[in-house]
Amino acid sequence: MDDHLLEHHTMHSGTSVGVTVNDRPVDTSSIGRWPDLLTAEDQDIIHTVCGQTARDYGYEF
Repeated sequence: MDDHLLEHHTMHSGTSVGVTVNDRPVDTSSIGRWPDLLTAEDQDIIHTVCGQTARDYGYEF
């Protein structure tokens, strides 16, 4: 794991895919919210690229 992973919020600003606030620290308040935040197109891309791995970790589409 990169040592800077949990410092992401100190190195970035603005928003990104899924309306992620880039300068907000990682926490548990967003767990399970991704289906409501990502567009159907974004979800299709995720499913195509890493669907099996996501299912292996308990995510459902």
